[in-house]
Amino acid sequence: MLDFALPVLAMIFVGLVGTSVLVELGLMQKFSRLVGPIFAYTNLPDTCASAFLVSIGSTIAANSMLFQAKKENCLEDREVLLCAMMNATPAYFRELFTYQISVVLPALGLMVGEFYSLVFVVTAVFKILVIAIASKLFLKGNFCRAHEPQDREKVSLKIVRLAGLSGKSSGLF
Repeated sequence: MLDFALPVLAMIFVGLVGTSVLVELGLMQKFSRLVGPIFAYTNLPDTCASAFLVSIGSTIAANSMLFQAKKENCLEDREVLLCAMMNATPAYFRELFTYQISVVLPALGLMVGEFYSLVFVVTAVFKILVIAIASKLFLKGNFCRAHEPQDREKVSLKIVRLAGLSGKSSGLF
């Protein structure tokens, strides 16, 4: 059991730390424009777009971002619910390549396997549409951003490393 749990916990840890670094450097706000077309038809805030982008790699890390935004009073309960539901949709497309094509298709055969995989993808698209409609019906526009890196002074990694070596806290983080 430990052979299974340790790699999973290690990947979760790497995902959370990597995401935190990207958020603190302000890169997630820039990358969130990549998923802009999906979120253009919703009333979900920009924080959800950033979390959705992270959910492509790790749903747990993305939902941790939502929790942090909720803690900072940036998201309301309904927004958190819809954003968390949206964060679950990239798993459908990940599983298409890691599970559907490699396991289901050979096990069920070409015709039935393709039909099953098609239903799987249609389910994901339908879920995204339902979330978009629900956000239009139940949410007002929220323009809150959990992290505003523009207001903060840019810090080079060399300064951060030197502060860590000297044992002094720079007060930046």
